[in-house]
Amino acid sequence: MNTVDKYTAIVLAADRGLSDPVAIATKSLCKALSPVGNTPMLFRVIKALQLSQSIDSIIVVGPAKEILLSNQPLKFFLEQDGIDWIDNGKTPCTSAQLAVQQIEDTKPTLITTADHALLNPEMVDYFCQHAADTSADAMLGLAKAEQVVQAYPEVGRTKWKFQDHQYCSCNLFAFRTSRGRSLIEFWKQVEDDRKNPLRIISKLGWRTAIRFVLRQITLNQALQALSTRLSLTIKPVLLPFPEAAIDVDTEQDLRLVEKILEKRSVQG
Repeated sequence: MNTVDKYTAIVLAADRGLSDPVAIATKSLCKALSPVGNTPMLFRVIKALQLSQSIDSIIVVGPAKEILLSNQPLKFFLEQDGIDWIDNGKTPCTSAQLAVQQIEDTKPTLITTADHALLNPEMVDYFCQHAADTSADAMLGLAKAEQVVQAYPEVGRTKWKFQDHQYCSCNLFAFRTSRGRSLIEFWKQVEDDRKNPLRIISKLGWRTAIRFVLRQITLNQALQALSTRLSLTIKPVLLPFPEAAIDVDTEQDLRLVEKILEKRSVQG
């Protein structure tokens, strides 16, 4: 991948609320600093991006400034070359908007989250390279739910049930044009419903919602409807890694991720 094709990565690292269950369980200042395999989740995500062949700069949004100033290891870690920190907005969407404002319109941009503790360079490169192969303005990283459940039956992920397959989000998003960034505006409208696919689909009209309920619409048809509404092109990138769909929202997720990482270390 040429330098001009490389992405700036945005890592959303602020807590959604004052009492995150993972932060409480790990006795951490915030969720992003919760240790997984003895390493804060945020550090793991940043390291995966740094080792990727597709990323040349990183913007970390959050944790809050008071946490940054009180945590010397975090402050030192974020002072590395190629990493910029900015304070977060009130929601993940406003945080994402603040970050993209720091990036040139023509620069490909990737967004992920600090709780994506299993993210690795292979996932990042696969997603970015396949996103680059499309002519779309915006791309969403997804995994087939059947593959996720087959690999990790205990995982509890929100499933998007379409006519062709069921899918899980992988918390990877890419914008390759300035027009693609307008998807963040739609995200703001549905942010509170992120765990309720039907409510999100209903924003595309009642006909589309009924087809979704009846499993009469495919993933590509739904994205085409959203593309038409927003006057841009949105495409999926299907990742072959079940782990890409696992983030750390609960103590159960935390235990599962620890188990997966332990298995990885044993296998070398």
